[in-house]
Amino acid sequence: KYRCQKTRTTTAPAWNNTHWAMDEGNPDFTVDFAETENIYDPDNFKTTLTIVAKLYNIDITADILAADVAWTRYSEDVSGVERMASDNAWALRRANSGKSIALTIADCDINGYMPKKLRFTATVTLRDGAGNAANVQSISFEY
Repeated sequence: KYRCQKTRTTTAPAWNNTHWAMDEGNPDFTVDFAETENIYDPDNFKTTLTIVAKLYNIDITADILAADVAWTRYSEDVSGVERMASDNAWALRRANSGKSIALTIADCDINGYMPKKLRFTATVTLRDGAGNAANVQSISFEY
């Protein structure tokens, strides 16, 4: 349900239209992955992570700019020590991946062992009707 904010507007109601305000629904900006839980084979690791963004329970993924999705990786070696240099190098290689990222065993950066902890995170910026950053949410996939 929308409430008009501008007299005699001729634009259609939308979540990011400054002429309209949402009156009902969950106002929280949420981000999730479209994929369901899968069983992963460490010898043949391959998956695609695609974000789904919602506001007022409306799927607004199409309105999120690809440049407003940042992917990061956190991993630990067999001793539990963060592999910061490897994770930073991965993030640089995967910059500008957009709303979906295809992950393979190469993204795990195996150096003779499977990392003790491996987490891929998408950080998504929501922009308001004027193009300003209004909210930021993250979702992680941990293997």
